[in-house]
Amino acid sequence: MNDRVVLPREEEGCEKLPDYLCTLEKIAPAYVKCELTKPEVRSTNRPWRFLYLRIYGTLIQAYKHNPKYKKNLQPTWSCSMQGAQIAVATDYVKHRHVLRLRIADGPQFLIKTYTELDKLNWIESFESSINISSDLDYRNMPQFITLRIRHRRHLRQSDRRPIEETLG
Repeated sequence: MNDRVVLPREEEGCEKLPDYLCTLEKIAPAYVKCELTKPEVRSTNRPWRFLYLRIYGTLIQAYKHNPKYKKNLQPTWSCSMQGAQIAVATDYVKHRHVLRLRIADGPQFLIKTYTELDKLNWIESFESSINISSDLDYRNMPQFITLRIRHRRHLRQSDRRPIEETLG
């Protein structure tokens, strides 16, 4: 065995770190309904509330007023996106464009957006926040579909040629 001692470099721990810049931020109004306060515990206060949702990095916050215009505004609630799940609430039929946000070991919210495009933009922002909040060692790699899907053309009966013509 080697009894050699490895000493840290002189500059170790003295490096200047770059400034932090969060590139994931979305602030938009939405109607929010708390379905569950904890897993398996139904919320007692369940009306739709008009809130400004803010996704900032790995955090989601809800405000009564737009936080862009009021400084030092405290959020109504705030949650980490680590372990959260977002999905379209297909079983909720009272309103269209509704998402279900399930916070890990925490509340579950319904989020009603205005249009289909808003819904898709929210899903993209939520998924980005969830992806960057998970531990690097356990993070799933995104699945990108890079190959074109071949579509089979259905020929009309008049366009079909006899097999003898195609072989000759």
